[in-house]
Amino acid sequence: MEDDPFHDIYFDKAPPAPMFTYDTAGYVMYIRSYSKYVAPGLRIGVVASRQPLMKILLTSKSLADNGTPLLNQKVFLHYFTSERMQIHLEKLRIALQVRKEVMEASLSQYGLEWISPNGALNLWVKLPEHIDSVKLLSLCNKQSISFVPGPIFDANNELDNWFRLSYSFANEKHIREGIDKFCAYLRES
Repeated sequence: MEDDPFHDIYFDKAPPAPMFTYDTAGYVMYIRSYSKYVAPGLRIGVVASRQPLMKILLTSKSLADNGTPLLNQKVFLHYFTSERMQIHLEKLRIALQVRKEVMEASLSQYGLEWISPNGALNLWVKLPEHIDSVKLLSLCNKQSISFVPGPIFDANNELDNWFRLSYSFANEKHIREGIDKFCAYLRES
C-alpha cells in the first residue's frame, strides 16, 4: 500500500514517480488524498490499483457506502485538470516553504533539533531526552499551545520526546509568536 497524500507539496524538486507507476504485476495499491491542501470540504481521495485488486476494492466500497457524490467528483476533476490548479499549487508550495523556513529559524534560536522536510506540512521536532511530549502537550494545552506528540504515530513508543508541528495554517507572524511562547514555556517547565 503506497500512501501519497502530499505528492504535490514539494519545495526544491518534484518527488519521484510513485511506486505504483512501475507496478505491472498488480501488487501496489496507491492511495492519494487532496483533502489537506486542495479541497478539504469535498473530502476527495483516490485509490488506484490493477486488476483483480481493483474489482475487490470496488465491491467492498459499494457495500460500505452509497457512493461518493458524483457532483463533488466532477467539480474536483474539472479543477484538478485546470491551469488554475497548477498555479494554486505553485503559490502554495512557495507559501509553505516560507512558513517552514520561518519555523526553522525560530526553532534554531532555542537550540531544538528537527527534521527538515523537502515538502508536506509539518516538522518533526526533538525535545530534550528528559521531556515526554505527551505530558508536555497536556501542560501546553492550558496555554493554548498545541502539537501532535510522537507516540501517537509510533506503535513502539520510541518517539516519546518527539512531536509533529504544523506550519500549514498559521502565518509567519503567528509562527514566530507561537514558537517563542512554546519555548518560553518549555524553559519554565
